[in-house]
Amino acid sequence: MVNRVLPPTEVNAYVQTQARKLASKPLSSVIETKRLMKGVQSKTVLDRMDVEIASFGRMLQAPAAQEAFGAFMAKRKPDFSKV
Repeated sequence: MVNRVLPPTEVNAYVQTQARKLASKPLSSVIETKRLMKGVQSKTVLDRMDVEIASFGRMLQAPAAQEAFGAFMAKRKPDFSKV
């Protein structure tokens, strides 16, 4: 999947920026997103939606979500390093 075309001289800086953004996300969310993306491709859209809804419900109860909500309410940047 291609979502951006860059001159060769800009690729490394772009990749590093994207990697830092990804690394700042809660690990549990990254793992769950990857799991969902690797799911069986033959499922219907409605089946996939059911799986995603269940996953989203579980993730809302996770410590990372609580940190994100708390940080939002406190108007601070979330710190996922301890969750």
